[in-house]
Amino acid sequence: ADFKAEIINIFVEENGIDTVVELGCGDGNQLGLMDVPQYTGYDISKKAVEMCAKKYSADTSKKFIHYLPNQYDGEAKAQLSLSLDIIYHLVEDVVFETYMHHLFQLASDWVIVYSSNSEDPESKGIEHCRNRKFVDWVGANISGWELVNKIKNRYPERSRSDFYIYKKSASFNRHPGEGPTYRLPLLKKTFLFCEQSIGAGKEGLAKLHIVLLFRNIGCMQGLFLAPGYIVKFNAFLCY
Repeated sequence: ADFKAEIINIFVEENGIDTVVELGCGDGNQLGLMDVPQYTGYDISKKAVEMCAKKYSADTSKKFIHYLPNQYDGEAKAQLSLSLDIIYHLVEDVVFETYMHHLFQLASDWVIVYSSNSEDPESKGIEHCRNRKFVDWVGANISGWELVNKIKNRYPERSRSDFYIYKKSASFNRHPGEGPTYRLPLLKKTFLFCEQSIGAGKEGLAKLHIVLLFRNIGCMQGLFLAPGYIVKFNAFLCY
């Protein structure tokens, strides 16, 4: 825990990070060692969220949200998003893929993953765990991000996890609240992507076009999460 906090705290200070989200905050014990200006913790366990909210109730720089994957709007919520010892718990492929897409969508600038990066089986007796070569998966399925650093674990005898630091490519930069990055299927239709930022008056219209598109192909949910799709939002879709 101390090693993880040290790496994160140094990174936050050196890169001028003001806002951080963690997808899978758990019981909040790791957070007690972290020094971040504004923190939002998401967890799929409502009990964990309630526990953290109670533990840090006096700290206004921290808030906790019950993570419901099918209700996430795809918007960036912070400059940096964290995944610490979560990936190997995601045994089902669809759960893993949903999580990874949301992890990168939550961040406007940086993503830090602390995880193993292999398909080696866990030790005998350890159940409901699955190691993955997630770096290869990210490279094949997440556009606009670059793996810029790997920090090896100082204590490899305790954990096979290392730090992997991703940076948003300059051409894909967006700031918290600017709008989601959705994954759209390669359909036999013509799309016109407007690269300029959509103003507040047109944003609703853009979302309407997207909703109509989803209805036309008969798939309202799960569309953003399947592999092999192109990425874009803040765009008008014409067909």
